[in-house]
Amino acid sequence: MTDVPSSMSTTDFRAAVEETLGELPPREVLAATIRRLRNIADRYGDQLDRRLAGGWSIAQTIHHFADSEAVFAVRIKSALLREEPELAGYDHDAWLDRIGSEAGDTAATLDRFELLRLDNLGICARLSPAELRRVSRHVLRGPETIQELVMMRAGHDLIHLREIESEFPPDGAEASPLRGVPLDKRDPFDLPAKSGHLIVVCGIDGAGKTSQALDLVDWLRAAGQRAEYVKPVGIRSELDHLAHRMGRTDHIDLLGPDTARLLGATVRWKSMVSACARLADPDLWLVMDRYVYCEYAATRQQHAGNEPLIREMYAGLPTPDITFFLDLPPEEAHRRIRSRNLDSEDLGFLEEFDQGYRSLPEMPSFTHVDAAASFETVRDHMRGSVRGLLAADDGPR
Repeated sequence: MTDVPSSMSTTDFRAAVEETLGELPPREVLAATIRRLRNIADRYGDQLDRRLAGGWSIAQTIHHFADSEAVFAVRIKSALLREEPELAGYDHDAWLDRIGSEAGDTAATLDRFELLRLDNLGICARLSPAELRRVSRHVLRGPETIQELVMMRAGHDLIHLREIESEFPPDGAEASPLRGVPLDKRDPFDLPAKSGHLIVVCGIDGAGKTSQALDLVDWLRAAGQRAEYVKPVGIRSELDHLAHRMGRTDHIDLLGPDTARLLGATVRWKSMVSACARLADPDLWLVMDRYVYCEYAATRQQHAGNEPLIREMYAGLPTPDITFFLDLPPEEAHRRIRSRNLDSEDLGFLEEFDQGYRSLPEMPSFTHVDAAASFETVRDHMRGSVRGLLAADDGPR
């Protein structure tokens, strides 16, 4: 077996991956694979050498996951560091025959796979939209962006997992929205109970949310925690471009405040649901760069009349363990945004957005941090608050 099964053309293989993945979010699928494989190994430990319909045993398939994850790491890094690198294929069967895949090695292989997968997910979480569009050239599949590599990897996971689980069903604990059930076949508002930790960082533009959230993830990982950075997907930039093409000032001018806020809130809701569904894992720490409160504040800033509808949409999302509000005067936020020369915001917009936050009923429950202080001061304040959550687990000092 090579990167494309011998029985399928490259086009057929890509179509099979896309059909299998459907609308499931690729990175969430990739994260869920670790627990699904461990569940199978624990439940069927005495049958790992049993052959599956595809020809490999469970043990061999798990070894294939680990081997191919190492290749996936090289492919991502090559695409990041080189201009349109050629990605070589490899013979999976030959790797297994040469290196071995006995069931007795499966526990160590799962550990190796988990380390590789978490590292790859961490890299992917940090990539900008431009980096996700970087292209490499697979010798069989042709040009692929990093985003497409991630998609192909997620579909590859599901193909092998379904092959195993069709003969060796997982226990009920593994039944979750990410077990491969199409989104239109489940209640999208029915999230599994939260067992992991959710930390939210919010505030107006220019307050330093992204930098501090990423630093916090690095700190948690250095302390041995499984932490991931999440920034819910937005649509404002795309809608503004559409508005400009149609001769309008911005997306509010094009759609009106109620429709614009509902569209933006719905896109972010889907992104937040995908991330929060994984909090059924008690070992996971999610650091969320923006959350529901940002949407409520934006609704007030834009004077939309549908905040009750948006709150109802978000009602099933979990309450964070800590919500940091990076408190920065709008004038200083405006100065920072202008100095970084990456985007622009009107001072009036920032003042209204700040007022939208301050009028929220949840505001007293937030952990306020003086974002006008130095990066190190803000960082230490946030770490000090998170230490309280980590105290029982011997967290970082």
